[in-house]
Amino acid sequence: MEETRDELAAVLDRLMQEVVIGKAHLKIWEGLAKALSETPQLADVARTFFGLTLQAHIEQAFLHAARLYDSKRGAVTARSLLTLAERKAGKFQNARPGKVREIISRARQQLGAVEPLLDAVQTRRNKMLAHLDPQTIFDPSKVAKSSQTTIKKMEKMFDAAGNVVNEISGSYRGSTSVLDLFDTSDFENMLTVIKRGKRAQFEEYEKEFGRPWSKDTSWTKK
Repeated sequence: MEETRDELAAVLDRLMQEVVIGKAHLKIWEGLAKALSETPQLADVARTFFGLTLQAHIEQAFLHAARLYDSKRGAVTARSLLTLAERKAGKFQNARPGKVREIISRARQQLGAVEPLLDAVQTRRNKMLAHLDPQTIFDPSKVAKSSQTTIKKMEKMFDAAGNVVNEISGSYRGSTSVLDLFDTSDFENMLTVIKRGKRAQFEEYEKEFGRPWSKDTSWTKK
C-alpha cells in the first residue's frame, strides 16, 4: 500500500527551497555587482557574460520572492502554508492546537508587515518577467518606476517568509533549517583567477616589450 504523503512537510520543504535559492541569487547579485563596481576592468574581460549574469541573478531573486507571496488563487505561498497549518493544527508534534493558532497568528502579522513592499515585486513579475505587458514596451519608464525596490526590502521579504516557514516547521516536525546557501561568495574565486591571469598577461607583455601594458595599475594589486 502506497504511503500517504505528508502534505504540510512537502509544502514546508518547497517553501524553504524558494527562500534559500532566492536569497542566494540576491546575495550573488549584490556581491558580484559590488566587485565589478570596485574593479570595472573585470567587467571588460567578459562584458556580455557579466552583464547577463547580473541580470539573471536579480531576475531570479524577484521570481522567487514573487512565488513566496503570489496572489494567484491556489498557489502555494507563505500565506497558504498558514492556512494548511491551521487545518492540521491537531497533528503538530511540538505544539497543541491552541498554541499552533497563536504561532499562525504571529506569522500572519510577520507577513502582513511586508505587504507594503510587495507591489514592486509583483509588478516586475507580472509585467516584465513572467509576462511581457504592453506597458513595458510603450511606457517602460512607468513600469520601471513602479517596480523599483531595494536590496534591504527584498531581504525583508525573504526573511519574513523564512521565519514563518521555520516557525511552522519547528512546531510541526521539531526541526528548522539554516536558510542560507553555503558559500554564495564563491564567485570571488573566479574573479581572483581572472586577476591573476591578467597580471601574468601584463607581466609577459612588459617582459617582451620593455614597457608597461598601460598606466592603469589596478590590475597589479593583489
